[in-house]
Amino acid sequence: MQTLNDRKMADGLSPEIQLVHDLRQCALLFATPVTEEDYYRVMCDGPLIDYAAATLRGESAIAVWKERYSDLVSAAQDLIQTALKLGAMVYTRAGLREVAEATARCNTVILVAHWRGASVHPEEVRGVYAQLVQVCDRKQTHPIVELIGGHRDPDTLTERLNTVIANGSLLPYLPTAIAAVARKSNTLSQTLSRDLIDELFADVLPPGNRVEFYDGQHTPAAFEEAIDRSFEGEIDLATCRSEVLATFLDLRRQNRIHHIHWPDLVDPFPQYVLIGAALRYMAETSGTYIRSRLTIEQLL
Repeated sequence: MQTLNDRKMADGLSPEIQLVHDLRQCALLFATPVTEEDYYRVMCDGPLIDYAAATLRGESAIAVWKERYSDLVSAAQDLIQTALKLGAMVYTRAGLREVAEATARCNTVILVAHWRGASVHPEEVRGVYAQLVQVCDRKQTHPIVELIGGHRDPDTLTERLNTVIANGSLLPYLPTAIAAVARKSNTLSQTLSRDLIDELFADVLPPGNRVEFYDGQHTPAAFEEAIDRSFEGEIDLATCRSEVLATFLDLRRQNRIHHIHWPDLVDPFPQYVLIGAALRYMAETSGTYIRSRLTIEQLL
């Protein structure tokens, strides 16, 4: 973890910002690379294993940097400088410890992180295919094994697992009330279906539905537990498919935490621009972060 300030107001505030109040109660957490050095560290050595795979998509780290990631780092640095000038706290290389600290010290938290979703990855199935087959052979009458049917190779197994995740055929095996809620959201349906698959293949297939930080991949429950118990402020879950995290927060904290979340994939570049604009608007108007964010999006 790196903390870029300790509640100290940075100098050099841009003249176009008419500061009504500073944002000392606001924290910005990055659990993705925001420098070139950190980018290459993550892409080549970890620790953000799933984020690296999703970012590179089979390309070289050098090629991806030149093609698109250098622009993303530039946008992240612009956002960091804006946040610091407005008095906000900024954490990079964030983990659960930083989530706990930020929610204990601030009433507004913006989290930029990666969500490892419900899909089963082909390369992971290939790596443990023999063990997966053994599980299927031992549990031939298990509903999931019956639904995926026979398979001759890892790619076919991957395809069939992802099919039952996507089509909702596993929902009848959930408690009735939970299944009813899941049917209202594709994201929740896929998440809960993947949870059933992870239960079947526990300790063999790497689990899905994890938020990835610099200290590892964490369940929604672990993320919620890291949030300070007294926190009742606002969180921007600037994370792909963060509907799952938001729903979990609502259930555990009984809707005491206000949040913005996103049901689908999130392009980080416009996120950085919009977050920066919302912080400026928040500083100019003394409004809340969520109201500022929604106002900026409406204006644009």
